[in-house]
Amino acid sequence: MKVLLLVPPEENYMTASIHKSLDHKREHRPLLGILSVATFLQQSRPQHEVKFVDCRALEMDFDAMARIVADFAPDVVGLTTLTFNFFDTLQTARRIKSLESPPRVVLGGWHVSLYPHETLEQPSVDFVVHGEGERSFVELIDAIDDGSPLGDILGIGFQEDDGAVVVTGSRKVDRELDDLPFPDFSLTQVDLYSHILGGAKITLPMESSRGCPFACTFCDIRRTQFRFRSPELIVDEMERWVEQGISSFFFVDDNVTVNKKRALKLFNTIADRGLNVEFKVSSRIDGLSPELMEAMVRAGVSRVSLGIESTKQKYLDYMQKETTVPQIVDCLAQARAVGLPVFAFMMLGLPGQTKQEMLEEADFLKRHKVDYASFSVMTVYPKTELYRRATEAGQLRDDPWPSFARDPRPNVQAPYMNTLYPPEELKKIQLAVTRRFYFSPRNLIRRIREVDSLTTFKTRAKVALRMLGREDVRL
Repeated sequence: MKVLLLVPPEENYMTASIHKSLDHKREHRPLLGILSVATFLQQSRPQHEVKFVDCRALEMDFDAMARIVADFAPDVVGLTTLTFNFFDTLQTARRIKSLESPPRVVLGGWHVSLYPHETLEQPSVDFVVHGEGERSFVELIDAIDDGSPLGDILGIGFQEDDGAVVVTGSRKVDRELDDLPFPDFSLTQVDLYSHILGGAKITLPMESSRGCPFACTFCDIRRTQFRFRSPELIVDEMERWVEQGISSFFFVDDNVTVNKKRALKLFNTIADRGLNVEFKVSSRIDGLSPELMEAMVRAGVSRVSLGIESTKQKYLDYMQKETTVPQIVDCLAQARAVGLPVFAFMMLGLPGQTKQEMLEEADFLKRHKVDYASFSVMTVYPKTELYRRATEAGQLRDDPWPSFARDPRPNVQAPYMNTLYPPEELKKIQLAVTRRFYFSPRNLIRRIREVDSLTTFKTRAKVALRMLGREDVRL
């Protein structure tokens, strides 16, 4: 069989927690979920011809995508989707189904896991894969290939001949990530991928763990099982890429320091091998210690992203962060002491939060010499704990998610939690807070010192112009 795994084109942007002038199309990153599925299929079923196309990174429109599909003539096309690009994903599926010899279409991704039944009701969708998709997709391909029954395959959905929708039970997650291969970037073009804050031309993502046991109410992986690869295998993979001339990495783990002993071994192993790399990781405030941060610096960590979210205890408690303001202050001081740059993720627009309180978040970060920050507006995403609470309390004046899952449309406004200001005003405040943080003498001097090439200068200048609302300026 010929199987095509496809990242759909991106033409429609759902307004969400990050203002599009700050976030939209700022960089290209490979989607490791669907690339991992493609890799697992290729390695476990070598008799099939597997092709991977990232339309988003290639900046490919729907017409070009349709030509690629028609030329390859696959038997099955697998698409990945989040809620934010579900409209474009269905547009892709419709175009594929309109071809002269249409293949079977399989949808996977986080949106499908949230709404499998609604997704299967879309006329252009033949199958869905919910949950982690590597093993479920391979078994589905086996069944399509040999005509065996579908009902015993965990983690999929399909329609019976009479139109009845069937969604099978959830598949248990792989507890041993070492049993899964690393994503095979030879399936795609590695030179398509970069990171906006990386100095290297190519920055590759690295997944060393999955899941997060913490309870943040706004998060979609809240209290999920934490699993990880062994440090030795991760460093082996990094070393393999270093030998090919790539030395910049971005760890996609939501929290690399859940298991502190394992994290320390990972960083020490990188340092002991003498790899000349720079990479970025994410952690929690309470996941760091002076020993861990020193090991990060020795290993080549160029930035640690911290979900600080708020510097007011009442808002931290509301989000169930299980951290305190003194912990935040201590952690930032320790990071400065060891020379570890910090990227702070902050949440604005919490219930009852005033504009002044939001502006004070930027002042706090500047006072504690945080290097980078991203300010999001608290958004009610489908089927999160925040969504459940807001729904039960009647706080959602307009819940778009159920209707969107059944009948997606472009330009949907994701609901915000703050009712003191309308959505457009919250977006203006978000931009004001971002500018307040970045456009200070200290930050501007640091950005100038960091520039190591004309390309880096142009990239960061474009980001600054977007913040100022001057995307019309040509460089």
